[in-house]
Amino acid sequence: ELQRALLGTDGLHRLMFSTLMLHRWLSEGHEMTLNEWVQLNTGIEGCGNDIPLHVQMGIYSAVSSQQLQLNAVRSAVSSFKPALPSLNSSAFVRFHGRPQTDGDLAHWPQASPHVLAAEGGVLAAGRMSPQPNGADKQRRRPSLTTFAQPFDAGGTGRLEEEMTWLRLHQWLLFLASTEETAPFAFVSLKKAALLRADARVLQIVLARRVEGEWPTAMVDDDWLELCLLLGDGRFQVLEAPELVMRFNDPADFQTWAAYLKEICSEDSERRRAALKLPPVHVDTTMNQ
Repeated sequence: ELQRALLGTDGLHRLMFSTLMLHRWLSEGHEMTLNEWVQLNTGIEGCGNDIPLHVQMGIYSAVSSQQLQLNAVRSAVSSFKPALPSLNSSAFVRFHGRPQTDGDLAHWPQASPHVLAAEGGVLAAGRMSPQPNGADKQRRRPSLTTFAQPFDAGGTGRLEEEMTWLRLHQWLLFLASTEETAPFAFVSLKKAALLRADARVLQIVLARRVEGEWPTAMVDDDWLELCLLLGDGRFQVLEAPELVMRFNDPADFQTWAAYLKEICSEDSERRRAALKLPPVHVDTTMNQ
């Protein structure tokens, strides 16, 4: 019945994650009504559609009445050690994207992905609402600092770049405000291409890989996607023509550029081979 009610696996995965977050929220003693949960789930089905109401009502009833047990084994959770990232360093990042919508074009938010994630995403896309019962008042978010600098000497500086901590785990590039904090967004590199690596300004540009022998002019379907990780467990997908990273350390730039060249290659065999080998960290002090 659940399979017939959903459009595809993407909607199922999002609904499962939302159910886990609902269970966790209620098990910690918080309150959330059915209408609040349905509002949070707005647009999580494929193409921005909604999960059928009768499906959400059944899940909410099972979770809220404690008919559905989702308790994890504490010993297994406590003994789990997170995987170390393949690459891990800071850079100035620029991603000027808009939310994905079904139909009409969405407006372009002026804030950076970090600020958008902290503010609850782009409300016009219908993926986020304030947390219920004043939870957002109890957990004040820290102030955010944006380091705005032009990307090149001749730039206008209108589009801001932001100091970001980058962690690469297999195909996933996570973005965080600092080395110690949780990520606020991630980018899947499975369909990404290394558009440019400029050693003069230590800048790397990623875009969406265009499949086929005759790539056409860049259209909306060929944009790179960045997934915002919102504070209440929701997510929101932004899309933009490119993701720009500028490094301060030449060694970091060379290490990232060499590894991204392999895992973002058009050759699928090269991409798979790169994931099996650790990246080679470049030491520029040897050349001095």
